[in-house]
Amino acid sequence: LGSELSDPRARPDPDVALRVLFEDPALVVVDKLAGMPSHPLRPGELGCLANGLVARYPEMAQTGYDLRQPGLVNRLDNDTSGLVLAARDAVVFGQLRAQLEQGEIHKSYLALVERPLEPQVVELPLAPSSRHRARVEVSALGRPARSEIIRCWRHGALYMVEVESFRAYRHQV
Repeated sequence: LGSELSDPRARPDPDVALRVLFEDPALVVVDKLAGMPSHPLRPGELGCLANGLVARYPEMAQTGYDLRQPGLVNRLDNDTSGLVLAARDAVVFGQLRAQLEQGEIHKSYLALVERPLEPQVVELPLAPSSRHRARVEVSALGRPARSEIIRCWRHGALYMVEVESFRAYRHQV
């Protein structure tokens, strides 16, 4: 048991309910629910999307950025719901990751905000935060990040904003 708790790989968890919207021999598209982590943060952690994926698609276990994020081409924050692409082998992972990095895969988000925002392009260099390990900050030394506010409309007391991002960078939107 001690070695299981120090092993960084995502352990299969068949109890994780997966909402698979598409699957073929190359990839899987899953609708991740808000409140579910995309991958374990600590060795032995269960209940994450990655745990459910390796339980259902064991071939993903050796594919991806590292062993705790098997197959995950993109990830979403715990409180964010949406579509996650997962590759079933290393070749497809590399191809999808390259397309995402080159901006060939467009990601669209809906967000609730307190005040209206005009359609605009936001281009800022982002780097890991020096104060908060899990966050990013604007920095001249950062990677270029581009998001586009497509439209904004009133939604009760708040405003709904549609945003597209063109590169994969943590907390970009």
